[in-house]
Amino acid sequence: MIDKYNKDVTPAIPAVIEKNIPQALKDLDQWCLWRYTWKGTKWTKPPLNEHGARANHATVNLPFKTVVAIHRANPSVGIGFSLRDTDDFCGLDIDNCLDKDQHLLPEFKPLMDDLPDTVVEISPSGQGIRVLGTGKIPNINNSKIAQFEAYSSGRYLTITGNTNGTAGNPLMDLTKYVAKHSKPVSSLRSKVTGIPDIDIEHFTHYKTILERIPYMPNEGYHEWLDVGMIIHYELAGSKRGLEIWTEWSTSSSHYDPYECGQKWLTFKGNKKPLTIGTMLQRTKVYEGEIMAHDLSSQRISAATLLKTKAKPRKFVVEPLFLNESFNMIHAPTGLGKTNFAMSLAACLAEGKDFLKWKIPAKKRILYIDGELSMNGLQRQVQNNAGACDISTITGVFDFITPDLLPNGGMENLTDPLKQAWINRHIADLKPHVIVFDSLLTCFQGTTESQETWESIQAWMIKLRKDGICVILIHHDNKSGKEQAGFSNKTIVMNQIVHLTATPEHDQSTGMMMHFEFMKHRDLIGAEIEVFELGYRTKGGTLNKIEWYWNKENEAQTNSDIEMYRDGHTFAEIAKERGVGVPAISKRFKKYVVDGMISEDELPKPGQYKRKLKGMAVFDKPTSKEDESNK
Repeated sequence: MIDKYNKDVTPAIPAVIEKNIPQALKDLDQWCLWRYTWKGTKWTKPPLNEHGARANHATVNLPFKTVVAIHRANPSVGIGFSLRDTDDFCGLDIDNCLDKDQHLLPEFKPLMDDLPDTVVEISPSGQGIRVLGTGKIPNINNSKIAQFEAYSSGRYLTITGNTNGTAGNPLMDLTKYVAKHSKPVSSLRSKVTGIPDIDIEHFTHYKTILERIPYMPNEGYHEWLDVGMIIHYELAGSKRGLEIWTEWSTSSSHYDPYECGQKWLTFKGNKKPLTIGTMLQRTKVYEGEIMAHDLSSQRISAATLLKTKAKPRKFVVEPLFLNESFNMIHAPTGLGKTNFAMSLAACLAEGKDFLKWKIPAKKRILYIDGELSMNGLQRQVQNNAGACDISTITGVFDFITPDLLPNGGMENLTDPLKQAWINRHIADLKPHVIVFDSLLTCFQGTTESQETWESIQAWMIKLRKDGICVILIHHDNKSGKEQAGFSNKTIVMNQIVHLTATPEHDQSTGMMMHFEFMKHRDLIGAEIEVFELGYRTKGGTLNKIEWYWNKENEAQTNSDIEMYRDGHTFAEIAKERGVGVPAISKRFKKYVVDGMISEDELPKPGQYKRKLKGMAVFDKPTSKEDESNK
């Protein structure tokens, strides 16, 4: 049992028993989170979104698996189910009906004996009972009407799975039970007269009130009165205004909605009325969610689009990564992708060009490393000191590393609450570029679950929208041609870069690799050409790495074309060069553009190349002349 009036002791949230929760509720994406929060004189349970922020439960549409995962990672957060007009579920709260040993008090026995065999939970406080069922019942939160509170919409239910032996029961219809054990609402309503019944839909702030009122805080009596005064003033004390206020009032248990009529009359002639400005100010934090309901703002006509001045491309690395972008670099284990990423990041922090790319300006960097110890990270920075002067980038190049974290390991950033932790670092540092090295250690389990990836992807898109360049460092799969577990998860990324070892690669003296775009947006022509890059030790010491790059040379080009004309397939050429088949295909398209080979020599759709006596031939004619001679 808890003492909800003791500010010094935060109540504990019972662990959720997942298997006891009805499957019908699990199947709906209407779940939210909650946490005990001190409000004035007692502990309350405001709903939260996946980032741990206060939110309207009706706008938080989380899957059951997501909220359970967050609860497991952070037991101070509970889970809740949002009741809505679109479903047929309802809940009853029978408060303070259990003693300290959780035995039913005698005065509640008749009420419980008459209850259908539905699912019943013990509430988080341990002092009450939550009844789960079906049916559209009236919202009741007045002890004069019933011994329980009842809800079928506009409210969320805390769920624990502590079902006290009723887990196997079906969800039963509670409409007849509620009707039998409650008085008619009309019997308690005060007769209110003198309220004008006028058309207010044309009023200036009518639409704004309807959009904003679901987001107004409703934790206390004075907040309830404030909303009533705003609506009364802006909607001329009308009958429709009273209906809006009354309907909103049913979503809270802190006041009686059936007293709205009497209070409504007292607002008339208020010398210091509250206005729509107060409502706008108190709902400002939900601005993005509210604007999402304005459908017209989400569309643009073709004519307007063509007239709109396009934003110029702005690069953090030119021409490679855009300011607002979501990117990936992947390579085989041990090739040097961390060296590449760290040297690039260091040059960005210094504002110094790297390899063949221009760095237009200095950028603040947040490098999140999930693999290395503090000593290993220090050596990596030392190893790549040749790319820039580390002493010049103090304050603009920061790392998060497992050794600095409380549990000694990297937090799993698939957890929205851990993403919120990184968001606080972002708010503090305001980085232009964030590097996650690597994806498998920072986002554990990502390659196994599409659902987990969708959550991460949404976060990445949000970072991109906020003007950040995100770079994920990832490993190749076993074939060495694709990202591990990511063949269908890269659709929203801007650039995907693949680093592969060249035939001349010798790890004892440095690294040599091909740089190849597997995906490129907003880049064309020479910007996406395949080239060789590498690094070597300078002066025989490992902390003096020197980077270099070479374009594909003429000898290499002639060798490619010669192999092809000798009957070798793209796959065979790719194997010889140590690159993927797409890279060879791109090379030959470029050779055609440069006039080094004719387009007619390349296979076309429906034609299959084979080798015959050292010559490339086709199953079908390759030109109109061949067709005519057939």
